[in-house]
Amino acid sequence: MPKSIISIFLLNLLVACHTSTTQQRFQNCSYIKEKPGKIVLDFQKKHDRIPSSFEEAHQDSQVILPNRGDAFGNSLIYRKTGESSFYFLSYGMNGKFEDGQGDDLKVIYDKNWKTLCVELRSVYRIFSNYKYF
Repeated sequence: MPKSIISIFLLNLLVACHTSTTQQRFQNCSYIKEKPGKIVLDFQKKHDRIPSSFEEAHQDSQVILPNRGDAFGNSLIYRKTGESSFYFLSYGMNGKFEDGQGDDLKVIYDKNWKTLCVELRSVYRIFSNYKYF
């Protein structure tokens, strides 16, 4: 088989894998914003504060989540980062932290309740370029 055909095949395979990861990340981001994120925002409206833990907000809401965790049923990490900000961290479909590679995702809520879904590999690349002394 000519090298050019193999190259084209490998390129198409790479694009297909990337699209799949992108779609998974989008699905996960949407789920986190619509389900766990809404629970925390509803808690904040009711109590005028951000909960210390996701469990505190979830128990207060009495909402039954289709997945305990992220969109794929894997662990979802909640962190309160200030009096009016927090984020969720998901290791994606495979449930593994991959040092900034793969489908890991961070969903950030700022003090104005705007959300931002950040692909962890982008953040990892930015910070991995810094040297710590």
